[in-house]
Amino acid sequence: LKAENNMDASAIADGSAAKGAADTAVGIGVAINIADMQNDARIADNAEVTADGVSVQAVMKNVGGDTTHTFAAKATSGAGGADTGVAGSFALNYQKAQADAEIASGAIVNAGTGDVVLTATNTTNSTVEAKAAASGGNTGVGVSIGINIAVDNDTRANLNGTLNGGDAVTLTATGSHVVN
Repeated sequence: LKAENNMDASAIADGSAAKGAADTAVGIGVAINIADMQNDARIADNAEVTADGVSVQAVMKNVGGDTTHTFAAKATSGAGGADTGVAGSFALNYQKAQADAEIASGAIVNAGTGDVVLTATNTTNSTVEAKAAASGGNTGVGVSIGINIAVDNDTRANLNGTLNGGDAVTLTATGSHVVN
C-alpha cells in the first residue's frame, strides 16, 4: 500500500504604483497562502489483511528530482509620489503537511513469513516575504509585515492494530521542515 504526494502552493502579490506627477501615490500588496496537505497510507479500522509480508508507505513523490512540499507567500509594494509615497505589504503563509503510514487500531494483519514495513516521509519548505518601498518629495512611508505559520507537520509510522506473524518489522518516520 503506497501513497505519494508532492504539493506546492504559493500566493504572490505585487502592489506597485508607478512614480508619477501625482501628489500622492499608494501601493499595496497582499498575499495570503493557506495550504493543508495530508498524505495517508492506512490499513483501516476493522480491516483484515492476509499476505506474505506487508508494506504501508506514505512518502514524498519525486517530481523531476523535487521531493519537497514548497509553500510560499510573497508580497511587494512600492509607491512614489511628487509629494507623498505610501506603500504597504502583507504576506501570510499558513501551511500544514502531514504524512501517516498506519495499521489502524482494530485492523488485523496476518503477515505470514514476510517482512512488515511502515514508512512515512514528509519534507517541507515554507517561505514568506514582504517588501515595501516608498518615496516622495516630502514624505515616503513603507510598511511590510510577513507572517509564516507552519503547524502540524507530523510524520508518523504507527502500528496500532494487531500484527500476526511477519519476519522483520520496520517502522520509519522521517520529517524535515524548513521555515524561512
